[in-house]
Amino acid sequence: MNEYFSEKAKKHVVKVSQGSGVLIQPKTLEFSYVLTAKHVVNEEEFPELQDIEVTDRRGQRIRVLQRILDANSDDDIAILKVEFQAGLELGYFYEDLNIEMGVYIYGYPSNRSLGLGEVDEPSTYRLSLLDFRNNDVLEFRNDSIALHEDVSGYSGSGIFYFNNSIQKVQILGIQNRMAEAESNDGHIRGYSIRKFIALIDSQDLEKLKPPYLSSFSHSESSLFSDLALSMDTSLDIVKRHLKDLLSQHNINNSQIITPEEIIDRFKESLLSHQQLEEDLYQPQMWIWFLEFLSVYLSLNQPDRQQENWEAIFLTSIFQRFRVIYTHKQTNFRRLYREYIAFTDFSSMPTNAKVLIFANGDKPPSPILDERLKEIPRDISIGLDRHQIDTVRNNKKLPNPLIHWPKLNEDCLADKEHEIADINLVEQPDALDQLIECGYGGVLRDE
Repeated sequence: MNEYFSEKAKKHVVKVSQGSGVLIQPKTLEFSYVLTAKHVVNEEEFPELQDIEVTDRRGQRIRVLQRILDANSDDDIAILKVEFQAGLELGYFYEDLNIEMGVYIYGYPSNRSLGLGEVDEPSTYRLSLLDFRNNDVLEFRNDSIALHEDVSGYSGSGIFYFNNSIQKVQILGIQNRMAEAESNDGHIRGYSIRKFIALIDSQDLEKLKPPYLSSFSHSESSLFSDLALSMDTSLDIVKRHLKDLLSQHNINNSQIITPEEIIDRFKESLLSHQQLEEDLYQPQMWIWFLEFLSVYLSLNQPDRQQENWEAIFLTSIFQRFRVIYTHKQTNFRRLYREYIAFTDFSSMPTNAKVLIFANGDKPPSPILDERLKEIPRDISIGLDRHQIDTVRNNKKLPNPLIHWPKLNEDCLADKEHEIADINLVEQPDALDQLIECGYGGVLRDE
């Protein structure tokens, strides 16, 4: 088991009365959620909110603010709104489920006794998915050796997927019951996270979106943090310069220029073939976008005297640029085939540029080589006519494909010693010249 992932999962597991639950952060900093099973917090046994005892792994009690149930459903799910818990970073699994996919359950068994000074850590078992009904009701095989009494108290426990491709822990579902005591199959049953999302939507609650989508202020401290530098402080002068630009344009406090607003307005200019909106919730996407935005502002000053300048500014950006983003580790040689070849660019202006925000190996040049557009001859098998036309048209795509991390590497990381020696007293225009020489040919408006 990956200990890094395990620690991340444990951080979000709490005791809920005689069961368990999972902490997760909605799009607010006013409160947090605990996902659990309805029978763990039922109103008959716990008529008052203060009767529901929620404690974290340190033994600290967490105050319950509201209990959310669906009175018209027999689904054994519940959400507790609790006082805000800082540092939550759990996402949810939103991709297609696969039989036999391996996951882990974390919870607090009720029969465990602790020694003096021993920390009450969640216990875990490895599971394999056996069945899923409409992606809602899940059944798992317990791949570990465990008696029924060993897992009593796991109701409301989190079922976690360790996603290696993005190095994240994701909540897949919540366990609501074990196999019967007399059964030998070791099966565990639970509800998919989609059931909880549906309950949130039906009650008009705060969505399970990361709070950092509400403002670029959450991304600013991480600008260019993915660059490999010989000295961590080499680019500080550039970062300060670009942060000052963002401050001058009030980007961090804007209600219009936010990740969430950008997703809502320009989703079709952000998603590639078969991607879902949730793919855009990754923090690195918005760190890269803010880097691009700050450099773009340095090169192209918007007219802030214009009414609704922020909305007009964003519209102009997405007329000039189309974004391709992947949160998965992807070799640059595969970027075209996996994210560009099948994406419909028919509405993109012919003079627009494609910005690629991608993890993984970087290409030799920021502008992708035309030879990378080669695709297998059998790629058309199973495609419909529209998809075949899309692939054919994209082979002739005239728009330049710009690899943003490689552009940063060439313009900043490879010049870190030169940048570190800049003296703005003696060279007041040095940073503007540096950005113009490095980024201007790619990002300056024509």
